[in-house]
Amino acid sequence: MIKHLPDLVLEITAREPGIIETELNAAVETIIKQAERERSCGILVTQHGYDRYTVALDPDVPYGETRERREWDTHANTPKLEVSADQPIQRAA
Repeated sequence: MIKHLPDLVLEITAREPGIIETELNAAVETIIKQAERERSCGILVTQHGYDRYTVALDPDVPYGETRERREWDTHANTPKLEVSADQPIQRAA
């Protein structure tokens, strides 16, 4: 299903890879038409989960380019696992 959201964002939700690919291609084609009219920014495809994507015009992407990202790759404040030399790593037997 493609859902139109405000500010030139298309949301794709599907569970089957073939449907995701078809709908992502259709969404990108729709946004390309808008990008060609505006000629000011490129396209950003963001994966928000295994079955949810958005396709949008993005001023941080140069006109004529399409970039992809995964939402979970952009969270800089994600806590990192730290192991101290004083704490042995426990392994399953």
